[in-house]
Amino acid sequence: MNKINISSKSTIPANCAVTINAKLKEGAFKNAPMKKYPYIIKSDIVNATITEEKNYIINRDYIVEINENRDENNLINLSLWEKYSSDYMKNITIDNKKISFNSSNNSLVLPKEKGIYKFKVTYEVEPVLAGDVNFYINTPYDEGKTENLEVNITSPFNIDDYYVNFMEKGVNLGTKRYTSDINNNAEQSSTIPYAEIIDYLNERLGTKYRSTSKATQSLIRARFKDKFTVEDFKMVIDKKIFHWQGTKWSVYLRPKTLFGPNFESYLNEQVRGYDNAKLITTNGEYDSSGRKLL
Repeated sequence: MNKINISSKSTIPANCAVTINAKLKEGAFKNAPMKKYPYIIKSDIVNATITEEKNYIINRDYIVEINENRDENNLINLSLWEKYSSDYMKNITIDNKKISFNSSNNSLVLPKEKGIYKFKVTYEVEPVLAGDVNFYINTPYDEGKTENLEVNITSPFNIDDYYVNFMEKGVNLGTKRYTSDINNNAEQSSTIPYAEIIDYLNERLGTKYRSTSKATQSLIRARFKDKFTVEDFKMVIDKKIFHWQGTKWSVYLRPKTLFGPNFESYLNEQVRGYDNAKLITTNGEYDSSGRKLL
């Protein structure tokens, strides 16, 4: 009989986990009975979008097979998000009335009857921290296995790097069970004239805003995504300078305000006297079309 003998050399304190990984000859368990899982996730297709506000909008298409009938006090909970996380989940919708959401542990409650269930779930997550982005897909508390998982994450910000943690236990700890890649749309970003827009704003106001600011680029990129043009940006700058210069609102002549969610309203705003105005700024005089007067 082959053995492994392990003896502690001193007292093992509380809250100290002990795990032994033994790698046996391949095929050693070929005659052992197969583990029966209470449920199997046949397919979990995750499409997640990071918004400009750094919230996460997540859509998941599930096919789940429940292998045994359960009683009302022992229903299967399928985690959507880490239950100990301080992130806030909201706007949860499920297209199958047999499946509900348990807000106490951020999980789906599956039906008690065995069978195959196909359904879609949509939810939004407000993370507590706006730094690194963490997506909780499966948690270590789930009892079932997943046969097919696909995760697609879309971000308006460039993704510098990423790390996938499978938290696998046993002899397969550290085995890479996935393929992945990053596809930053650098070509699209390089065509957005950040410098032209910010240089125009600085020239008009005598300011020193940086076109390389990530926050400013994010605002400009979002407006270009909405199909606005460089001329639209210049018109908004001109209109709001004419409207706000010399008033208490002049403190809002900044990228954060001008290029934010109200951009379209500013662009279409009817400002009395603007069309025939001579626009005077701290850096010279301009007519209403943005031409500098010599």
